[in-house]
Amino acid sequence: MKYLIPLILLMIHFSLITFQALDTYAREHNEKKEYVFDRNPVQFSETIGTKYMFKKEISSEKSIRFVTKEIEGIVINEPPVVKRSFFAGPTYFGNVSDEKIAFLTFDDGPSKNTEIILDLLKIEGIKATFFVNGKRGDYEKSLYKRIVDEGHAIGNHTYSHDYSIIYKSKEAFLEDFRKLESLLIETIGFAPKLMRFPGGSNNSISQRYGGKDIMNEIVGMMTELGYLHTDWNVDSQDSLSNNRSKKEIIEQVVDSTNGKNELVILFHDSKPKTTTPEALVEIIEDLRNQNFRFEIMDENSFFTQFLSAKK
Repeated sequence: MKYLIPLILLMIHFSLITFQALDTYAREHNEKKEYVFDRNPVQFSETIGTKYMFKKEISSEKSIRFVTKEIEGIVINEPPVVKRSFFAGPTYFGNVSDEKIAFLTFDDGPSKNTEIILDLLKIEGIKATFFVNGKRGDYEKSLYKRIVDEGHAIGNHTYSHDYSIIYKSKEAFLEDFRKLESLLIETIGFAPKLMRFPGGSNNSISQRYGGKDIMNEIVGMMTELGYLHTDWNVDSQDSLSNNRSKKEIIEQVVDSTNGKNELVILFHDSKPKTTTPEALVEIIEDLRNQNFRFEIMDENSFFTQFLSAKK
């Protein structure tokens, strides 16, 4: 018996405990893998040419997605649909403590402003987190590398940042996202698991292109794939205009810190945002006066999600 199973399905399960699943080989076939089922010890290839031995017996009652067949009286059933609950935020995760911690985060680079910000952070002895877009120029590639080499965190903010492209469907989002992953692997040697959705995980603009449930679909998909998205709990509002004044940015950030011990501060370092680096030194000084220390974001740090998906 042969079944074509979508490539995204990495696990094979059977509904009968005593059924020894499968002598097998796998090969690529029109974006699917072909599995041959038999009553021999389990073997199949996740990567073509690489074998992985599974237990000879299946220990729990599960199934293969998209397939309902009977083999010698053994039924392989279609599984129940996995339902996810979506929580409108903000929802906070990670290490929440009495310590005062500030995460400076910058979206939409790299650009000349990224270089200026990196210079300032180096002088101040501070590390930050940069959510980057796709730029293929040598100068921009050097900034990806500098971000990592100087100990900052880097996250995926999609390649194009074009809402009409990325929010058309979850498949379109993933294609654009993976395009940036490829560029980052080429440039810095790895693809980060940390990410931020353009407009935030609860943005409503996406509905124009993908319908009212598009963010639920995309957030669920990215969570399932093992990515960690973060939004923010302090918005500098430097995105409201390209000529937002230094004074307005400083006041917005300082006023938004009241009553918070953990700050995930949203800035932008795209080319037009020249007043953001101008405001940064005074913001850092004010936060230090409030006894905040500065950290980069990772899977163990405090983070906030406007929309989160849990099984």
